[in-house]
Amino acid sequence: MTEYATRFYRSFHDSSNTVFFHIAEKESDLWIGINRESAAPSLYQKAADLLREARREVQRAIDIEPLFLSSLKPLEEHPLFPSAMTQAALKAKTGPMAAVAGYIAEYVLRGLLSEKPFKKVIVENGGDICVWAEESVHIGVFAGTSPLSGRLGLNLPCRGESYGICTSSGTVGHSLSFGKADAVVIICRDSALADAYATSFANRIRSKEDLAAVIEDVRSNNDIDGGLFIMGEDLAVTGSCPLYVRKEGA
Repeated sequence: MTEYATRFYRSFHDSSNTVFFHIAEKESDLWIGINRESAAPSLYQKAADLLREARREVQRAIDIEPLFLSSLKPLEEHPLFPSAMTQAALKAKTGPMAAVAGYIAEYVLRGLLSEKPFKKVIVENGGDICVWAEESVHIGVFAGTSPLSGRLGLNLPCRGESYGICTSSGTVGHSLSFGKADAVVIICRDSALADAYATSFANRIRSKEDLAAVIEDVRSNNDIDGGLFIMGEDLAVTGSCPLYVRKEGA
């Protein structure tokens, strides 16, 4: 498994008229983009406060039930657990922590949107993204050593709605995966759900023959807007968010 600690894939985001800044708290490492007209120094502190709040919610669940951290299966809901994480785990048949990066990304995004009007907000947490925008947004796809890595992107329609775009990989990064895909990208309207499904589907892909079955399951799932799967030179894609070939900086 390869570690890409420098996170250079962050250059793959849509950078048009967008100001980016970085915040981190322990394991959480966020790259946040907002439209230039709405940029303000106070947003950095607001985002940092939201990140700490989200992490406290997750830590409280772990303190109540240590299995919240380690379980690979869904747990019963509890009034003090982050509901988005437990619901996502139930639907995707994963442990609740499979949804944590997406949950935190959306928590921060929702909190920022409550502060002031924006044209675009992107919150990326270790490769898992929540985005809201007035218009369409381009998101590039990183797939480790695959020859397709960095060459493809997704065109998210947005138009005043938010999307979760979450990625799991059996060959990149430190997250636990039982599969061998270079990138499994799942798009949902809920980022915690996209994160949990990305983990679930990535666990199932051990050879290119598995791609067809996974694609059929994604197509039949009403929670999912789209999916993209990369394994070496093989690509499978489905859903309503068109692919495009990336140019440098796009």
